[in-house]
Amino acid sequence: ATVGRKAGCLGYRLVGFGPGSGHARTVFCLIRLASLAKAGSDKTRLLHVTLYLPSMADYDGMNAVWDAWVPEGTAPSRACVQAGLAHPGWRIEAVITAARG
Repeated sequence: ATVGRKAGCLGYRLVGFGPGSGHARTVFCLIRLASLAKAGSDKTRLLHVTLYLPSMADYDGMNAVWDAWVPEGTAPSRACVQAGLAHPGWRIEAVITAARG
């Protein structure tokens, strides 16, 4: 994960590597977000998330994992975009902005 900090916010870029379904890669990616706590935030403080998938065939699996992961009533604004990712093994990329403090 790469992290940027600015004026009470955190910026994260996470990538799900390797073979497997979008579902499995999404789980991997979201587990890595546990590092939000180290930076003074958590998944209830997400402000915006943009998810990039190389194939929208992975959308339903990714969305099921997302819905189970985000605490009820705390879902941020979110966009999901089909995009060619920089590495052919990547199954998901997420750009996250979260409040801290």
